[in-house]
Amino acid sequence: RSCWCCASAMRNTPKGRGVAPCPAFFCGRWPTGFDMEAFAAPKDVCRARRLKETTTMVDPGSHVLAEISVEEIDTKGSLVPGSETFYTVEVQRRAGDETSIEHLEIEGAAMAPAWDREVRVYKVIMDIRLDLVRFRMTLLDTGQVVALHADRELDAGGFAARGRRLKIGDSQHALTTLTTTLDVGQMRAVNLRVTSADQMSTETYSFTVQRPPCPEELPFFDGETQACTDVCNSGQFGSTSTGRCAACGQAHCVVCPSSDQCTQCDDGYHVMQQKCSRIAATASSASPLDEAETILNR
Repeated sequence: RSCWCCASAMRNTPKGRGVAPCPAFFCGRWPTGFDMEAFAAPKDVCRARRLKETTTMVDPGSHVLAEISVEEIDTKGSLVPGSETFYTVEVQRRAGDETSIEHLEIEGAAMAPAWDREVRVYKVIMDIRLDLVRFRMTLLDTGQVVALHADRELDAGGFAARGRRLKIGDSQHALTTLTTTLDVGQMRAVNLRVTSADQMSTETYSFTVQRPPCPEELPFFDGETQACTDVCNSGQFGSTSTGRCAACGQAHCVVCPSSDQCTQCDDGYHVMQQKCSRIAATASSASPLDEAETILNR
């Protein structure tokens, strides 16, 4: 019955909390030693052991070879002669000065050129349905830190957008996913600054991100349906300044030409000076409870 190495894992300390699949890279800021475990299958008749039981040291930017023996055992737990198979695992440690991102993609976007970690400048066209620009990345070294900075949105003419719902610039720090916003018909410059694991080097990836506008016949973007429309839902109006369906600014308003004007209100309210006011109860419309309360207050 043949045996094989079905899995291996390594830790940066003998009782370390972090376990990485082998072969693997250690990031530059980890300790210089590691221990390895291996597992054999079928596990009831096979066992795996590392030939060197002590902690192995590896310097930044270098690599070492770790050897594993997989062997068959009998019912008494003794080695079956001649059943040993040997595996060699190459373990590399990053130098710690890397500032490249291994892989990056932007959800729902077309990016030109295609991702190449050595290329630093990109143009991005977003799906019109998405308000969020979500960068998903695989870091070259898990000790790297990536910071996102997004400039204010610009309109098609390159001017700062006015009255836009998503007009702010922002900065974030994360390891694998970063998100910013972009409104319909706008563009913004986004920079990802990568700091190496040893904190000594930085490099920047630059993205010009654009989102198409809604067509003239459907000029407003509905955030609820994530589609362009010519008529917004009840309680909303089409904002020409943002190109979006926006909520009426008055409570109980169902039809409004702008945020501070109302032309139709909920039942029980009427328009007064372009705002919704509660309809006062009359003798004919008062409820029995209201009438009883009126009598008691006399």
